[in-house]
Amino acid sequence: MNRVLFFSLLLLSCSKLAAQPQEIILNIEGMHCDTCVNAIATAVQELDGVISCKVSLKKNNALISFKQPTNATQIINTITDLQFNAEAVPQ
Repeated sequence: MNRVLFFSLLLLSCSKLAAQPQEIILNIEGMHCDTCVNAIATAVQELDGVISCKVSLKKNNALISFKQPTNATQIINTITDLQFNAEAVPQ
């Protein structure tokens, strides 16, 4: 196989792996109503790379699916900027 073709295929494979979606579950303290839920969901979904954000008032958590360029720290910071406490659940 041509080295240039092999290298191109290798780069393509690595870039696809880096773009794989990730999921994070966050415990969120301070939510009291649906307005809180909607504020968090809206703010998180505005981040570039967020695929979905499901916030549960009943469970006090959020399940978020995302990919690059967003990361877990940016998501947590976005939620804490709204005056809620957010912490990743170890998986």
